[in-house]
Amino acid sequence: DTSANGSNGSARANAEMLDKALDRVDLDKLRRMTQTGIHFLDNVIDATTYFFVENERQQKTERRVGLGVMGLAELLVKIGVPYGSRIALAVVDAVFETIRNAAIDESVELARIKGPFPRFNADKFLESEFTRNLPERLRERIRNHGIRNVTLLTVAPTGTTGTMMATSTGIEPFFMFQFERRGRLGSHLVNEAVVTDYCHEMGLPTTTTELPHQF
Repeated sequence: DTSANGSNGSARANAEMLDKALDRVDLDKLRRMTQTGIHFLDNVIDATTYFFVENERQQKTERRVGLGVMGLAELLVKIGVPYGSRIALAVVDAVFETIRNAAIDESVELARIKGPFPRFNADKFLESEFTRNLPERLRERIRNHGIRNVTLLTVAPTGTTGTMMATSTGIEPFFMFQFERRGRLGSHLVNEAVVTDYCHEMGLPTTTTELPHQF
């Protein structure tokens, strides 16, 4: 995910999974953050107040969570890679392989400590198309210890939160770098922080159309 304070162009966009010194994705940090996110979301299941016993029973027998992403397009811009390019596809493969493996590792570790979700059946779980494509190391860990959560990942659009945090939404590209946003408090002009940051760094006006290829 990426973060900044506000979305009016005066904020500094900050790709949190960027190794700024090397201009590349920090996969080690991404792995740690994914594990923390899964641990947090699993704890939320037990901390939640359920209004219907049926909802509580359903959730606690499967322990579904959905860790998502935000700011992928900004990250690609920051490392100088055009969205949708062949290099971008390789970067995205590495990013999501890291997220997938770290999420499963953490859920298995939680299962080892706290027990798998009650409906877990190793043979049935491992026969799905998704799990058949996992590295053998992860499949073996699941078979030996179970897994805490029946689902782990999701890709939500994060439209409002992405805009609030001055970054790209979900896994989508930037469709416009300046647009009018309408809400309950009226309309205001939004300048994407990733562009205003670049313009400030290069000494260009924020209205410039002279953006490099990664934009």
